[in-house]
Amino acid sequence: MDADWLRVVVHREEVEAIDVSRTAAVLSRVLADRSAVERYRGRVDLSFHGYSNDPRELYEIPEVRRFCTKLDQAFPYWFYFFSTEGVMLGVIARCLCSVTKLASGSVSFGLDLIEFMILHFQALNWIFDNYSLDERTNIEVSGNVAGYFGMSESAK
Repeated sequence: MDADWLRVVVHREEVEAIDVSRTAAVLSRVLADRSAVERYRGRVDLSFHGYSNDPRELYEIPEVRRFCTKLDQAFPYWFYFFSTEGVMLGVIARCLCSVTKLASGSVSFGLDLIEFMILHFQALNWIFDNYSLDERTNIEVSGNVAGYFGMSESAK
């Protein structure tokens, strides 16, 4: 881990084997202590190596979806550690939820997006409770995540 970002590369072989052990171990380092948690807020990125020649989006690849589902069981803290400025939070959501690809190229989420949001806001709150972090930061992060997913002010 460098001082600024944790960039985790998942290799196609790991995805095909649904082996999240290395990725989960690397990601768990950001939970080592309060200092690490604070340092890596919004500064974790995940990428998948070996799919650049595949014409499908990552969320359209069944193996990637299964890998993300298993990884999410080990590390559900995306809302805290992923930036709302990048695309990976959306990729994770598309992999974990049912989606319909629209003619425009965008996607429409199924109703399971609600469960996804609830579970991952619970994980976000666990971070704040477990590490005794400032509630104002929780409100800020929660608002950024809600905005990322296009939730209205009243839904926040």
